[in-house]
Amino acid sequence: MKLTKIIVLLFIFTFSCKPTEVSKEISCPTYKILDENQISWSTFAFKGDESKSLNQLSFCTHHPNIVAEIIFEDYGKWNKIYYETKNNNPMLLWEDIFLEKIGIKVDVSTSSYNDRYSSIIIFDNNGKDLLTDNSEYKTILVDYFVEKINSYEKLKQSKFMEEYWKEVNPKMYEYYYGKKN
Repeated sequence: MKLTKIIVLLFIFTFSCKPTEVSKEISCPTYKILDENQISWSTFAFKGDESKSLNQLSFCTHHPNIVAEIIFEDYGKWNKIYYETKNNNPMLLWEDIFLEKIGIKVDVSTSSYNDRYSSIIIFDNNGKDLLTDNSEYKTILVDYFVEKINSYEKLKQSKFMEEYWKEVNPKMYEYYYGKKN
């Protein structure tokens, strides 16, 4: 089981995943998900082997790290940070978190891009993509994260950004928090 997880992670993060382009330009007017146009899908495809890919669910909001912040608030700090080879985009990974909504432990990877998309990849302990069209969990997970985003109080103070900048970009951490890492 651990070997499968390691292999999936190795493929995802070492062999440079590349998201497909979002098909149309959309507006992200608020911190909330107001309609289905703010939800998009892409696939992380592995260079040289298009059959090895995972679905990525993206939400367009004013807060590009909202999904990561919500997971941080619910489950604590991520286990690992990986960087995409292509654009050096940080991907935060939480391992073995129990999502009560679906009743199983999952691994979750989050990222943000274009200053408005908050994205998530979810797979089980065997490396099975839980966001595929034929997944029994896909609709439940989409609804769950829309509900979490729409009920999240952005005005409350979160330690997420402080921890994020501390690890991802120490210069930004020093700039925002006035202290060295």
